[in-house]
Amino acid sequence: MKLSVREDGLIELEEVYNPIVLKTKEGKEFGVCMRDYGIEVTEGDNSEIFPVMDGFDSTLKLLRESTQDEGLRQSLLIVQNYKMVYLNKMSKPK
Repeated sequence: MKLSVREDGLIELEEVYNPIVLKTKEGKEFGVCMRDYGIEVTEGDNSEIFPVMDGFDSTLKLLRESTQDEGLRQSLLIVQNYKMVYLNKMSKPK
């Protein structure tokens, strides 16, 4: 995991493949973890995982998981990564 502070003062984490825990003052915990298809969120000690993705991401994930063709799996990851980079670039304030 890489941790930095951006110029706008926000904390930035990269490569978060092991869960991080966000805890409220009341003690409620949320786990956040990166995956190839986006992020996953858990609530408390509940083992249920909630993937956070839109319909396009869901489709890519389904395609990736339903094929054994490694070339196709890698191509789908490239598309997913391109989408994430493009959207990140478009959502940054000017």
